[in-house]
Amino acid sequence: DGVFAHGALVDGGSGWVWFDGGDPSVVARDVAVPADVVVAPEADLGAALRRLARSPRDFLQVVAEEGLAGLLTEHDLLRAASDLVPPAAPLPMSSPVATVGPDTAADHALRLQRSLGIRHLVVVGVDGAVVGVVSRRDLHAAWPRSQPVRDVMPKNPLVAVTTTRHVGDVLGPMRDLHLGCIPVIDEELRPVGVVTRRDVLGLVVAGLEEEALFP
Repeated sequence: DGVFAHGALVDGGSGWVWFDGGDPSVVARDVAVPADVVVAPEADLGAALRRLARSPRDFLQVVAEEGLAGLLTEHDLLRAASDLVPPAAPLPMSSPVATVGPDTAADHALRLQRSLGIRHLVVVGVDGAVVGVVSRRDLHAAWPRSQPVRDVMPKNPLVAVTTTRHVGDVLGPMRDLHLGCIPVIDEELRPVGVVTRRDVLGLVVAGLEEEALFP
């Protein structure tokens, strides 16, 4: 029993595990995340998304009579969000922002994420300006865990927005660059909030309830 390069369904489809290949001896059942929300293919989309919004998971399972039909993830939702929310809607920003410095050890950052129940930390320099974002996935892939966050966070150019932007300005980058979190910054590049996939999910759910797009 092994784990696929990017993840695997386990126990007949009852759970999903992400795996980056850091330890090839790991098997799926050792690190599997159990399913929390299971719906039928004909389930109402609005109701399913409301259940997902209340779940700590970032996916739900679609199960038909003959077995597992697929997964619906928060990233899948990004592909449809532009049709479900007005692009000029305000940013669905979360604050305050949990931050760490570039020299923070990866294991400390991971413990902080777990204690706060979040998936991302904004990395700031000594001047308080944003220099990057580190995800739980990045930290889980780090080995040894004693290495600093600067060596763990993605090297891609930082994507950030100001408070004057709208939700339409973040949906494309989040979808196309597979970003789970975009910092919201002030004029001095300091973080004042973040927009996460979960924030977008909440906006979509609110829109579905208000407009009754899915009766």
